[in-house]
Amino acid sequence: MGNRSGFVASSVTRALKTVISQSVVATVTVTSLGCRQTVKTPVVWIARTARNAPEIAHQSKQRCTKFQPMTEPEFVQTLNLISKEVETAFIVFQSYEGLNHLALTDNEIYAVLNADAMFWQGYRSTLLTTLFMTTSRLFDPISSAITVQTLVTAALGSLHLFSKDALGARKMGNGPKPDWYQDYMASIWVPTETSQLRHLQKALNPHVTRFNNTYLPIRHKIYAHRFMTDEKAGADLFPSTNRGGLGETIDFLQDLVHVIQDLYINGRKPVLGNCDLGQDKAAARGSVERVLRKPVSVSAN
Repeated sequence: MGNRSGFVASSVTRALKTVISQSVVATVTVTSLGCRQTVKTPVVWIARTARNAPEIAHQSKQRCTKFQPMTEPEFVQTLNLISKEVETAFIVFQSYEGLNHLALTDNEIYAVLNADAMFWQGYRSTLLTTLFMTTSRLFDPISSAITVQTLVTAALGSLHLFSKDALGARKMGNGPKPDWYQDYMASIWVPTETSQLRHLQKALNPHVTRFNNTYLPIRHKIYAHRFMTDEKAGADLFPSTNRGGLGETIDFLQDLVHVIQDLYINGRKPVLGNCDLGQDKAAARGSVERVLRKPVSVSAN
């Protein structure tokens, strides 16, 4: 544990760090401020083995094309659940990236890490496991699971939730009509056909394919079940991973959840690609650095 590669690399983590290369933290609160929106709901994980792979691929393809009409409480629960899962994946990914970056580039922080190397290796391993399991839940191919595909197909199948009457009722609640109501409601965007939201599904599909082809086999064979050694996984599975690509997928999920929330809460047309996550990424990485700088400050005093 005395050398730098001893902390930063090793078996599966080495393969991930070397091949899977750049980055991803946004927080979700239901007010649509920037790219922030809120979330509270437990998550259920459905386990399965790699032997289910052909059936899983078929189910995954089906669930990306079927519409799933929902009642408003069902939709809100799904939206909040998925936004929390995406937020978790985003924070964990960014923390993992920040930790590895500091270990490689900052001698003072490297000394702190190496002073308690077993603890920090365990922390990093926990981040990696959480990242794989959380993203696996988001793209879970089992048809009964609640996933990001569930959210998108629910939006396409529940246009009534985005109608002017439905949004107006949500804005007014039980109170009197506010002064701004008429002007605000005149400016909202209302989808009247599923084709107007189909671009959300089309934009999601490449990320589903990426995850199913590259990361789902790792989840099955390493993190959910043990079918091979870390060394074999590093040789057979991890070379196809890419941290830049995984970061893009998690960024996209933040953007996707944001535009669906903004449509539901504010009646805004869902346009992907306008969500600036830079501040949140810096905040997540900064939190890792602040924790690691505290021991440096104490030792300096």
